[in-house]
Amino acid sequence: MKAAFLISALSIALLSTPAHAQERASEGLRETISAEIQKLATAANAGDADAFFALTSGSENLVIAGDGRITRGLAEVRANMNDLFVERGSYRWQIGAADVVKAGRHVVIAVAPCQFTAVGDEAAVRLTGAITVVFARNWFWQDYKVVHSHRSTGRIGVAVVE
Repeated sequence: MKAAFLISALSIALLSTPAHAQERASEGLRETISAEIQKLATAANAGDADAFFALTSGSENLVIAGDGRITRGLAEVRANMNDLFVERGSYRWQIGAADVVKAGRHVVIAVAPCQFTAVGDEAAVRLTGAITVVFARNWFWQDYKVVHSHRSTGRIGVAVVE
């Protein structure tokens, strides 16, 4: 009887304890994550798939979303990004200063303004928006790796799940 009461009391105490809220990252972590985001933009602008994917988790759980398209899994994300990379030189990503918060011991979320400029046969098209990147690390990865990214330029569309 005492054991049942103790287990019940402990369960209630644990369930009533609030979850830890997100907290702002230290300046050093913010600088590290901001540098990783700039590396993503540099790799994308150069059309360098190897450099781009070296910054990701390489997991089948990788998700990249943006302006109506959700791409899941490393193979699909790679195919989608390779379609963009072959057009290098006709576009440019610019990422502003990131706001970085910790979302647990090994997860950080970065949100930054972004601008995508595409240059074609006619006038340049410039889309301004924001990018959110979720980074994680574990015992295997010494550095933070991208596990999820979402970009939005404010265009309204219907999501396409691939």
